[in-house]
Amino acid sequence: MALLTRTEIPGAINSIERLFVWAAQCLSFLTSSQTRNVYFNEEPVRTVQVNLIRGVDGSPYFQVMAHVRYDELAINSATAKTWMAALDETSATLPASLKTD
Repeated sequence: MALLTRTEIPGAINSIERLFVWAAQCLSFLTSSQTRNVYFNEEPVRTVQVNLIRGVDGSPYFQVMAHVRYDELAINSATAKTWMAALDETSATLPASLKTD
């Protein structure tokens, strides 16, 4: 588990979208050498990828692809939130550069 406290989330994160991209970038950094076999007859893919792309209209987008394992028993809990079933992907610590604006 990559331990994180709320005080380590950069202050400029003031929307769900920024939080989402920041969290994806953190996981991508921490799991950069991990891959998953998620598609039959295909090469393994990185656990988390964050790419910069352009849409057909030329608009810039973050493209996030993530394969985060989950606990199959916890996913069906009557009391816990669905996101609480996510399993830890790494035991690494976030570097200081990802904790600042």
